[in-house]
Amino acid sequence: MKRNLTRRKSIIRFILTHYQKRGYQPTTREVMWNEKIQSTSTMNQLLKRMKNDGLVDFVEKSPRTLTVTEKGKELLNESIEPTSRE
Repeated sequence: MKRNLTRRKSIIRFILTHYQKRGYQPTTREVMWNEKIQSTSTMNQLLKRMKNDGLVDFVEKSPRTLTVTEKGKELLNESIEPTSRE
């Protein structure tokens, strides 16, 4: 689960950074290359799960529609609080 959370945060960070640098959304393949995922099917499944969880939104079969939702931005901004030792 932690690996999946790390990957989700990495994808969200990439989408936001790509938009800030270039002024337009990345394609699915650009996200795939950034995450070093070799299968478009795997990438599409991951993005669909993220969409179902409310982290990203996109229009299927339309290029450059991948956006990060407020919930996705909140996930990115969450920090893991250290466990208190008593």
